[in-house]
Amino acid sequence: MENIVVAGERGRALVDRILAFSRSGVGERVAVDVQRIVRETLKLIAAKPPAGIRIERRLRAGEAPCWATPRRSTRC
Repeated sequence: MENIVVAGERGRALVDRILAFSRSGVGERVAVDVQRIVRETLKLIAAKPPAGIRIERRLRAGEAPCWATPRRSTRC
């Protein structure tokens, strides 16, 4: 049951990010750590990959921030 709840929360977080990205709202742009975002996204995807799919993480960007409007977390 706990795994289902965790997977649901991860799915909700991913949907929240997609919705935040799709909105064209005006917001303050700040430097965002791209590699951290990619790591978090890979965790969501790697939770239950389809049979025969293997996800390899090869991040070499190091400190590669980009200017973006960060999603403000509603969680504590």
